Amino acid sequence: MRCLPAASTKKVRNGGSAPQPCQINAGASIARSLCLALLLLAGCGGAEHEPLPCHGFGCGFDLIAPDGTRLRNAPGLLVLDQATFEAQIAEPYREVERCAQILTGGPLVIVVDLEVIMPELGRGYTYFHNDPLVTVTAQAILDGRVLRHEYVHYLLSVSGFPDAMNATHQSPLFLLCSALES
Repeated sequence: MRCLPAASTKKVRNGGSAPQPCQINAGASIARSLCLALLLLAGCGGAEHEPLPCHGFGCGFDLIAPDGTRLRNAPGLLVLDQATFEAQIAEPYREVERCAQILTGGPLVIVVDLEVIMPELGRGYTYFHNDPLVTVTAQAILDGRVLRHEYVHYLLSVSGFPDAMNATHQSPLFLLCSALES
């Protein structure tokens, strides 16, 4: 049906239908205007979006141990229940923490696909600085040495060990606490 302002409606002879006056719902009109304004303000390609915390991965997790060690499962790659998480992720962290004698809250461990880490870097990668976190492949979880190696990086980072020395494995803790030198 065509809609015309009330002043422009005319009666039609011969049984035709006349355009009806518009009935404007003020609430709906305001809501549409607000939505349009929000879309325009949001824009496309405007200001850069803030990156997610935790080095772009976000800080969400699925499981947590009493010491603060957290795990984000990766459906399709690895999904652990609480008991398996404690045995394969949290307990090895506590062992490395005791070995290194650096006591701190546990890390956030994120299981990722190998392409995220980049094959040339191995099966694990620890991010230093503000939000230290450990990213590992599902295969690294199964080979506890890789995970322990990344835990050494994490503990050195949070303890203030120089990043350049940490990145180049210049601490005896790598061999002592993970059985992997590099």
